Amino acid sequence: MESKLERHPNVLLVAGTGRNSGKTTFVTTICSWFQKDARPICIKISNHFHEQVGSLCFADLSNFRIFEEMQGNSLKDSARMLKAGASRSFFIEADGEFAYSAFKFLLNHIPENVPIICESGNLRNYLIPALFIMLHTNKTEPKPAAVELLPLADKVLVSEAGSLKIPNNFVSFSNTTWKINL
Repeated sequence: MESKLERHPNVLLVAGTGRNSGKTTFVTTICSWFQKDARPICIKISNHFHEQVGSLCFADLSNFRIFEEMQGNSLKDSARMLKAGASRSFFIEADGEFAYSAFKFLLNHIPENVPIICESGNLRNYLIPALFIMLHTNKTEPKPAAVELLPLADKVLVSEAGSLKIPNNFVSFSNTTWKINL
């Protein structure tokens, strides 16, 4: 199956083994490192559909919706990403296999080879990113779908009691790809 998946060398994919594992904290930390360089585009994908306030509806199709965050002053994850230094921040609402359709749709509307940080576990079933980082918290039992993804992770970071420690300059982006600096 792995060989049939499309490679996306400019994508850093972040997932977690459950809620509150530090996914958004990880993404915003990485974004903050690039405020003066090639600022990444951030994408959060969720299968939960809800009202979007302060976001521009970028696409509303039958199987997914894409919103672009326009304000960095709310508590929404996409706003936190924008405030942390993302050049643009998107929120995709899509269920199952439609997440990848939505992701590819969005890729057609942004420049090629820009650094992308995407928060989504499901997306790893449909593409091969440059890096796939899994975040695990010892506070909750891992979701079964996340356990299946653990062997695909390039690195698993453990959040001890809800506190995630990310080594300085843990990742970098050069020559249109992400790499781990450890």
